[in-house]
Amino acid sequence: MQGDERYQAVGYAYNTAAWIVGKPINISLLDHNRKFVSGSLLAYDGQGYGQSPTQGAVTQEEAVLLGAQANPATRYGYDSFGNLQSQTDPNGHTTSFTYDSTNTFLTKETNAKGYETQFNYDVGTGNLLSASDPNGFQTRYSYDVFGRKVREIREYDNDALPTVSYSYSMTGSAPVEAKAMKRKDIGNANTFDTFSYYDGFGKPVQQKRESEGNGLITNDIYYDSLGRIGSMSNPYLSGSGYSSGDAGQFQTTFTYDPLGRLITTRFPDGSTKVTYAAAFAKWIFNQNSQDPSSPDGNNRFRTNVYFDAYQRIIQVGEHDNNIGYKTLYGYDLNGNLVRITDSNGNQLLFTYDSLGRKTKIVDPDLGIWQYEYDARGSLIKQVDSEGNAVSFLYDELGRPLKKIAEEGNTTYLYDTPTKGTLSRIKGPGFEKTFSYDRRKRVVKETLSIDGQDFSTQFSYNSQDALNETQLPSGERISVKYNAQGLPQTVGNVITDTAYGSANEIIKRAYANNVETTFSYSPEMKRLVKVETPALQRMSYGYDKVGNVVALNDSIEKKEQEFAYDELDRLLKERYDEKNISYVYRGRAHSPSAISITDSGLVSFTLSLRKGWNIISSPLVINSSIKNVLREAGLNASLSFHSQNKSFFEPEFFEPSKGYLVLVNASRVIGLKGKKITSPAENLTAGVHLWGLPSLQERVISSVFSNVSVIAFNGSWWSFDSSRDDGRNTLSSFMPGQGYWVTKKG
Repeated sequence: MQGDERYQAVGYAYNTAAWIVGKPINISLLDHNRKFVSGSLLAYDGQGYGQSPTQGAVTQEEAVLLGAQANPATRYGYDSFGNLQSQTDPNGHTTSFTYDSTNTFLTKETNAKGYETQFNYDVGTGNLLSASDPNGFQTRYSYDVFGRKVREIREYDNDALPTVSYSYSMTGSAPVEAKAMKRKDIGNANTFDTFSYYDGFGKPVQQKRESEGNGLITNDIYYDSLGRIGSMSNPYLSGSGYSSGDAGQFQTTFTYDPLGRLITTRFPDGSTKVTYAAAFAKWIFNQNSQDPSSPDGNNRFRTNVYFDAYQRIIQVGEHDNNIGYKTLYGYDLNGNLVRITDSNGNQLLFTYDSLGRKTKIVDPDLGIWQYEYDARGSLIKQVDSEGNAVSFLYDELGRPLKKIAEEGNTTYLYDTPTKGTLSRIKGPGFEKTFSYDRRKRVVKETLSIDGQDFSTQFSYNSQDALNETQLPSGERISVKYNAQGLPQTVGNVITDTAYGSANEIIKRAYANNVETTFSYSPEMKRLVKVETPALQRMSYGYDKVGNVVALNDSIEKKEQEFAYDELDRLLKERYDEKNISYVYRGRAHSPSAISITDSGLVSFTLSLRKGWNIISSPLVINSSIKNVLREAGLNASLSFHSQNKSFFEPEFFEPSKGYLVLVNASRVIGLKGKKITSPAENLTAGVHLWGLPSLQERVISSVFSNVSVIAFNGSWWSFDSSRDDGRNTLSSFMPGQGYWVTKKG
């Protein structure tokens, strides 16, 4: 693409007498006109920039910050063996490093606050034996004769009952077994066990883990002749030890093209997702588009993705009912995302400095936000579109100390008494303090509001899962876990929970003797039924991608049906003799309009953007326009007289008419009336402010011929009957939207 070329220029320093060559002193990124974009400067051996190195060790690195008086610089110091001895960040804060007697292994790291982390290594193997944080909290490791880890011992556990232990099979033939045993509770011999089996190439072929009942939960992995994953089984129960894969189990299979790119994913229910790839593009067909029984089963591609020469996504195209929606992405030469343009033409813009730090955002909804940073790269100030500024102060480790805002300041305290932890947050009207155990887990949290304290306490098991919570009221909620490591009981509410092989809940019993059962599809493990005797009997239906299309409540004798567009957005919903329809603007995820039909009356909501909006009513409404707008906090609207070409203030909504409304902030208008039954009027030659008299989207060419159409939805869109479709940016009339329609004579 013209203009996206970039060049890297490197300058070098030499000391030929010491045989030192090839040491870069400046690395620059240049644009296609050879103009500087970003870069760094390096100095060696404690000397100034550009001087010849004596040993070749980088002692200063500057990142070039365009427009600044000085560049942020990081400095390095070394011992006589070439080990990194100190590192000083651009704010002048230093971290130092100490090594063992062999000058090989790191034994101590001291940060800018003087806190020390200590390490102990096996000098023969290089394995880490222990690590102690600044509080003296220690984690220890032990290994077998082959250097494989066999124990990990964290605080509160010991050598006899380690936090995690590992064992390995010694059969000498594949597959080999590696077993991980994770301690359930501190001081208890019970563990959560996982068995992994590897082939002769070191690839995992099977994994087994404990279940609640008999047998082990098993997952199989199969490979093709090129060593790529060819299929994976759903979890199922099998016996102990390695077992040959069960071909009868449901599987997800994968196929690849000759370049090793994933092409087809076939799911256990037989549905298929297909991806076709080219050098700079790929086309994705989801399960519905591959299903002949689906309304979308016509191989219309759902998503197409295009890449630039650097393999960055520059365009994503999505399709709904043969209408394409494009989202465009733009980048600067540093690879930073600078522009996102949605299918409606709305743009989100980003600006960066030469260090790649975001300095400004221009958002069509949020406005302009600006950001400033210190030399280290920490955010020190942000200003929103209303001019509200928030500033931040940091300590030597880059942790926020103070947030300064118009609504009040917030301060942060650390390391009291546990180093490396947040001790207190104090803000406008509140204060929160934290206490920690020797694993740095929060064991007490106290919230103070208006002089009153609310304390919550926590305890944990050996795997750091929550065992008990004591609420400010004094109530204790305990959690017990099953053999799968999943919650089985919770306080005095849930007395038992049973799980399936995919960790899905299949039964839950409550303290009031009520029991709920859950059923799932065997292929995709989707929830299909929930039943609580005499209280609840719900069943669910899905399409191929997992959208809920049916919900049946046989206790209440109620049914719901759901329909989706090709972008998987909810289009229609039916229940209790009500029909709800959703209308979207372009690729938007949220509906711009919702219509509800009930007892002959239809409710329709229309979302308006800040600024001018062109709207219409797809309903016959008795209330005046002023009353409708007043309920939404708006004052007046304008319509257009096509005969004398003038604007006027209308009294009522009329079918097929459009209206201009000025909105000072995003709002929602609610309309309620009857469906329009009379057909749209034939337009006379000239300009009309027009609206679709229907609740259903209509293709423009099916409504009018020989017309040009203009719409405004944050940006301008157009259609002309005489133009080739490829040049039209508008293709359909949407309910609730207004249009400038010119009927040609």
